[in-house]
Amino acid sequence: MSAANVVNASSGGPLPAAIQLNLTYLPAALFIVAGVVGNVLVCLAICLEKSLQGVTNYFLLSLAVADLIVSCIVMPFGLVAGLLNEWPLNAAWCNFYVTCDVLACTASIWHMSFISLGRYLGIRDPLKNQPRNTTRQVVTRVVLVWLLSLGISSIVTILGIVNLDNIMPSPKVCAINNRMFFVLGSLLAFFIPMIIMVITYSLTTLLLRRKCRSGATLRHRHVGRSLARTALTAEKKASKVLGLVFLAFVVCWAPFFTLNISNGISNSIYVNPYVEAVFLWLGYVSSTINPIIYTSVNKTFRAAFLKLLRCGCRQFQQGRQYRAYSLNDTGATTTPLSKPPSTHFRAPSLSQTRCVEPLQRPGLAFKSQSIC
Repeated sequence: MSAANVVNASSGGPLPAAIQLNLTYLPAALFIVAGVVGNVLVCLAICLEKSLQGVTNYFLLSLAVADLIVSCIVMPFGLVAGLLNEWPLNAAWCNFYVTCDVLACTASIWHMSFISLGRYLGIRDPLKNQPRNTTRQVVTRVVLVWLLSLGISSIVTILGIVNLDNIMPSPKVCAINNRMFFVLGSLLAFFIPMIIMVITYSLTTLLLRRKCRSGATLRHRHVGRSLARTALTAEKKASKVLGLVFLAFVVCWAPFFTLNISNGISNSIYVNPYVEAVFLWLGYVSSTINPIIYTSVNKTFRAAFLKLLRCGCRQFQQGRQYRAYSLNDTGATTTPLSKPPSTHFRAPSLSQTRCVEPLQRPGLAFKSQSIC
């Protein structure tokens, strides 16, 4: 999963080829900027917007952190290696780079799998998915994802320490060079989570269709028929969103990992280095796609992103203005405070800041919006 294994395939070639390769890597900078901006907006939106602070969206927050590592560390290193047509740093930085590469990409992929698994279990047995249990379950799954990713990436670190040739086959090349890890890493980082994701998503889709055909509702003890019908509709919409996310994930990563495991099984397969570069960066681009999907199909995320871009988070970072809301018979009255409110008041959420107009009526209860 290293960009250098593609970049350095043509090192030592004629000068025109190197210049052409450098020019083809320049557009990758746009993906880096898009990935950083998009995933930072996702993190800020979930942390600052109350309507996005459901427990399931914290899993999306962890996914955005994994994608940020890809965008802030992995892709820039790959871009530099591509532009220079060689690895410019020492072996320690190479080990750091390939470890972060495997860690972040594996975490991003396993997040998708756990999201799909959690949704299926929640819809199949909703009585076990009460809020107090769901919070614990989400935290447990997030921790498991990162521990699993750390375990897989640590294999690369150990391989580089034991034998430098496993990550640097030549002094100016930084690339994983171990056929055993090609096979093992591809299975653990892509094919196994993809199988889990496809199976659970298919089962979730079949379960929702069965509920719709039979006219069944989500049978909670304290949920009425109309509310259950609304919940079922929300689940169907969320499934469509996740379907787009999963489809983009498979389209982006399947070519690279198929080629990767093929190289591990057989040494006789030759693929043009430029094709390998396209497959690799197509996988990296998956880290920039998720924020685009959220804004395209989820109104709450789209509104939160627009508010963040409009306000620049100045009111959250500097605390210039606080508002206290009091209720009366006619509606809400707001009283600006010159200093931060006491513990009886909460800091205003993204939907309550001055850049939003008009203000929401205080008597309305807001639901937590979630796409998973």
